[in-house]
Amino acid sequence: MVSTTRWEKPDPAFVRTVAEIDTRIRYLLPLLARTPQEVKP
Repeated sequence: MVSTTRWEKPDPAFVRTVAEIDTRIRYLLPLLARTPQEVKP
């Protein structure tokens, strides 16, 4: 049986990394989605 302890209490460093990536994606995604329309001459 696979232990689920690591899922119940994730590694703090892992959680922090995921949070940073999520923050960057939430910040960059609108910029990337909006750029093509705004870059047109």
